[in-house]
Amino acid sequence: MTWEPNRASKKPLYKQIAEYVENNIADGAFPSEKSLPSGRVFAKELKVNRSTVVAAYDELQAGGFIQSIQGSGTMISKDIWRGTKKRIPSWHRYIESGPFLPNLPVTQRLRREMEEKNLINLASYVRFTYARARVEEIREGVRRFAEALTSLKK
Repeated sequence: MTWEPNRASKKPLYKQIAEYVENNIADGAFPSEKSLPSGRVFAKELKVNRSTVVAAYDELQAGGFIQSIQGSGTMISKDIWRGTKKRIPSWHRYIESGPFLPNLPVTQRLRREMEEKNLINLASYVRFTYARARVEEIREGVRRFAEALTSLKK
C-alpha cells in the first residue's frame, strides 16, 4: 500500500483512514461488496495501532459505507450511493474498475463521444428514485430534454 496517514496532521489518524477508505469508495477504487482487510492486517499495512483501524471502521460503518458480517469480515456496503454529497461517485473511475473491465473500450468510446458539444447526456435530464421509474419522472425528463433540444436550435 502506498498511502499512509499523515502523523503530523491535526486530524486524528482514524479520521484520515476513514476518509481514505470513503474517498476510494466514491472514486470506485473500492467497489461495492469488496472485502476490506481485517483490522489487524490493515493496521500493519498502515503502521498504526489496530484500535485506530477499528475506530475508522466503526465510523465508516456508522456512515453506511461498510458492513461487518460475522464470519465473512468487513466489506463495502451494497448501497453506497445514497445519502450525503460526499457519496457522489466518480462514475468514470467506478466503471473503469474491476467489475466493468470487459466493457472498458466501449465506456471509453462513449466518454469521448459525450465530450463532443452536440451530444446531450439523457441521464442528466432524468432522475429515477426507484428501479422502476414513475411516469411523472419520465415526463419531467422528456420535458427537460425537449427544452435542451429547443435551446440547441437557437
